[in-house]
Amino acid sequence: MDGNILVTPEELTRNASEFSASGNSMYQIANEMLQTVQGLSGVWGGDAANTYINNFKRFQGSFDRLKGNIDAHASALTELASMYQQAEQKNVETANDFRDVLE
Repeated sequence: MDGNILVTPEELTRNASEFSASGNSMYQIANEMLQTVQGLSGVWGGDAANTYINNFKRFQGSFDRLKGNIDAHASALTELASMYQQAEQKNVETANDFRDVLE
């Protein structure tokens, strides 16, 4: 199997879209969770509530980094698909040039 490409540009593009959509969903859920926690301040007060809310807010940075990593992975898959398509097009052109030489 060494040296064989077993994926298509379409599969890479589809996976990139799936990663991106999943990242967006995760980020939306994380934001909804943060809003829910912040909403607790209306019904829960004191040091314990403030500590809980502030600790949860610190997770926002982790969510942001995770979203960035997911977006970077999706972009890399999209770029790989494009490079693969360009290489395939070049192979077709080279094969056509070779065919013209033989005729």
